[in-house]
Amino acid sequence: MATPIGNMGDITHRALEVLAQVDRIAAEDTRTTARILSRYEIRTPMLRHEKHNEASSADGLVALLQAGESIALVSDAGTPAISDPGARVVNAARDVGIQVLTVPGASALTAAFSICGFPLPLTFHGFVPKKSRARQALYDQLSPGTHAFYCPGRDLNVALEPLGTHQVFVARELTKVHEESVKGTATEVAATLKASDSLKGEAVFFVHVESVKAPVDDQTIRTMLKELMDTGTRTKDAATEVARTLDLPRRRVYALAIEGFEDE
Repeated sequence: MATPIGNMGDITHRALEVLAQVDRIAAEDTRTTARILSRYEIRTPMLRHEKHNEASSADGLVALLQAGESIALVSDAGTPAISDPGARVVNAARDVGIQVLTVPGASALTAAFSICGFPLPLTFHGFVPKKSRARQALYDQLSPGTHAFYCPGRDLNVALEPLGTHQVFVARELTKVHEESVKGTATEVAATLKASDSLKGEAVFFVHVESVKAPVDDQTIRTMLKELMDTGTRTKDAATEVARTLDLPRRRVYALAIEGFEDE
């Protein structure tokens, strides 16, 4: 079941009724869920169900369900199983014939998409890869349409910069006091966010891909670099110009530039 992503007023009447009526609440972080329960004077006992104990916890929850208990599954914020624990216990419950019901509500993904202004189709990729090579490989394979990613606020600039001229929309601290949304090219948005005092919490960002670029081979890059460098352009400046022209990561172009060129 869904819980607020920031503003406590976003919890539904039905969610409060369910939380008060079930036998137990399986929570990603019992301390976070305790604040909701305390505000609405709900005293239902809680169990911890988080990523690190999801497998063993799922077995325990299913055993309780088979014994006749009712359980509400919640994450720290938003809707469970959307880049949060939940899918394993849902599947385990269904496997033994237990009915699983949804209690809809807040989700950072749908909340942000409703104000981003990008068209369907929408593809959700979960959290953006931490490693630059894996991140770039994923970006290189993006199909036409809109693509959504979750990202820690502190990593936003690093995640956005390789996207260059693609249009992006970033939403941070949704429904909270310091809610912020920024739209523009990835380069522009990254620059805007760099000026921010702090990038706390988590964010969701969308990338709109107009069309798939034809892959650019290394020889094409080397040829363009050589033409510029033969006119006296410095290596760094040539790499920057070629990367901008071909809409490629500067790191890739610069690596080819400093390799030099084989004699033809």
